[in-house]
Amino acid sequence: RGYLALKSKYLATLKSNNYMINALCAMEAQEKTGDPGSLGLQVDDRGYLAEFSIASVAVIGSDGVLRSPHPKRILRSTTVVRCMQLAREQLLPRGQLRGVEYADITLNDAYEATEVLQLGGGHVTAVVKLNGHVIAGGKPGPIATALAELVDRESVDSAFAERIPYERYEGRDVGVTRPPSRL
Repeated sequence: RGYLALKSKYLATLKSNNYMINALCAMEAQEKTGDPGSLGLQVDDRGYLAEFSIASVAVIGSDGVLRSPHPKRILRSTTVVRCMQLAREQLLPRGQLRGVEYADITLNDAYEATEVLQLGGGHVTAVVKLNGHVIAGGKPGPIATALAELVDRESVDSAFAERIPYERYEGRDVGVTRPPSRL
């Protein structure tokens, strides 16, 4: 069976609604694993990790370095950027990590990683099984847990979060708009 080609650099680095390759990646992963929740991890033509069908990927190597693929052929994820900043600012000084970098990551690097992370939509999720390989003993590791807590806390208690005053809209007639009628 052939492999799906990644999107071109132009499409991969542009935020759009073109998710066909992503959907096909997820479908192939679901068929391969038999798990309807499998997301699929894309690998580029050189054998390096690209991204999950709906999120970015990062690994923590046995050397204690957090690595995520270079954003050359994938969308530059705001979640990855923020996680890398938080890791540098908080996890490195605490000695929880030895480094943070963008790098070329092979599938074998992911299999041998102490942790694999799925980063996207303002969330951090530990990947505990990849292509049948159990990662981190099948449980979320300390870096996934720490980053998830930092990102979750920040989404509520920070300058990055803006409270929406829902009470302003309670009991109001929202109104429905319809497309113009055809003549």
